[in-house]
Amino acid sequence: MGLFNKKTEDEKILEFVENYKLEELDVEDIKKLYEISKTAKFSYAQGLIEQNFIIIKLLDRLNKNIEELKNK
Repeated sequence: MGLFNKKTEDEKILEFVENYKLEELDVEDIKKLYEISKTAKFSYAQGLIEQNFIIIKLLDRLNKNIEELKNK
């Protein structure tokens, strides 16, 4: 590990996905959420941002479950 070891944008996005466990979301949605998180790095708002990602993930899961029930 060197002093100038910089992560690529793709590595940062993958780390973002792993941190918030967003593997189930679409790639476009992940990229949008990543861009939003980059612009919203405020100390007091970080907790709210994390909460929103959890809510987004749960809503996505609910939507998929509803779609599965509709198709039965």
